[in-house]
Amino acid sequence: MTGHPHTRARTWPRWLQAVIGAGLALATACGGASATSPSSNSISTTTVTTTTTTTTTGSVALTSAAWTDGGTLPAKYICKARTGLNVETNPPLDWTTAPAGTVVFVVLMSTVAKDATGTTTKYNWVLYDIPATARAIAENNTVIVSGNTGTTLIGTPGLTSDGPQFSYSPPCSAVGSGLRTYTFTLYALSARPVFAFNHDPGAGGDGANLAAAVGPLTLARTAISGSYVF
Repeated sequence: MTGHPHTRARTWPRWLQAVIGAGLALATACGGASATSPSSNSISTTTVTTTTTTTTTGSVALTSAAWTDGGTLPAKYICKARTGLNVETNPPLDWTTAPAGTVVFVVLMSTVAKDATGTTTKYNWVLYDIPATARAIAENNTVIVSGNTGTTLIGTPGLTSDGPQFSYSPPCSAVGSGLRTYTFTLYALSARPVFAFNHDPGAGGDGANLAAAVGPLTLARTAISGSYVF
């Protein structure tokens, strides 16, 4: 009898079927993932942007033709009792511009002094109501007329704590007291400062109250320093 030969179905061993099945599952997991979906082994990268926030609306730079910032104050700006010179005057100051919105400028010259109670800030120069159009203060801007009464070409003088007087008070520390550093700070303000006058020299003069009043009004601030060895 002629007919088709009988074909037997091939049966794979169970262990081999298990191996093949595992391989197909792995291939599907690796190759079937969406191209836009990260794999479980991908690294998530976060970009951090740093933003610098400033409270000023402009910038201003303070300089002096008399000395370099951080250098030595010339003797003519120190009291005559310490230098032997027949001259005492405020140093000249210059600045570059006025930030937008500037109404007035303020200049404070300060130093940190030590006394029996610790350290305190003293003010050798307190000058406010400087016009927004000003770009410089010349030598002899604030001078003594008589007693502790001063006159000024630009701005209004407040009472200094180191003096005290309504004028520029040249540094006059005791001989042998060593190196003293003085900071000249220019503030550009959005309004005229309102502060309580403190004309009691023993309470520090007007400098401390004025320094506190300018804080919320400050559009820009810049400072230079100078030192002198007594």
